[in-house]
Amino acid sequence: MRVPIKRCYHGFNTRSKSRYTEKSIASFAPQLDRHGQINDIVVTETSKGYAVIAGMRRVLAARLLGWEEISAKVITAKEAELLSISLSENLHREAMPPMDIADAVEKLAELQGLNQTECAKHFDVSVSFISECVNAKARLSKAVIEILKGQGISAHTLISKLPEDKQLGVAQAFVSKGWTRAQLKKHVAKLTKKSKRSDPRVTVTLKALPTYDALFSRLTQAINTLKTLKNFPSDKVDFAAILSEETNE
Repeated sequence: MRVPIKRCYHGFNTRSKSRYTEKSIASFAPQLDRHGQINDIVVTETSKGYAVIAGMRRVLAARLLGWEEISAKVITAKEAELLSISLSENLHREAMPPMDIADAVEKLAELQGLNQTECAKHFDVSVSFISECVNAKARLSKAVIEILKGQGISAHTLISKLPEDKQLGVAQAFVSKGWTRAQLKKHVAKLTKKSKRSDPRVTVTLKALPTYDALFSRLTQAINTLKTLKNFPSDKVDFAAILSEETNE
């Protein structure tokens, strides 16, 4: 759907106007002009017009370019309210729960097709932080996420490294015992090390393997033994050639 740009305005708790400087919009406008609009903006229709939930920078750049309309995805007021809460930028980003950020990133990807790099710019955080949030959410069960409510991304990331059957117990211990991040990291490292420990039988077998020199020595001894056997046609076997081939290899 295409909506008139003159009826678009900042909606709910999206990025504040102060963040959109004339310089930033002026630098973005040529890109929009050159490549066109790749993704729809997200709006909800109100009595005032179209409240922009995501994509206000594109609206301002399009307005600067003299566009009259812009492609938009129109969502309901309820959806807009829920999304605006998730994407609220009135709060400090470090105070926003990491799993809420992961949910918001998924919503942005669904509604607007944004990738993690674009979401990182929207939230004013690093791409690695966005990736940590999304990856941790994918690896943790709902029960573990519920226990870790109010905890930072480091706790989520550390516990997500554990096997699934270990995550819930560690999460409960972390919260109930009031572990520090260092204590949690140490505990996770201990459990991870145990799970990755190699089979001792394999180690013994590898250590027992003879070296090339030892094998060559044994081969030489075997050949010399064969030469001493009665009825062995040693004159028909070129032992020197065999040893030479082994040496050249």
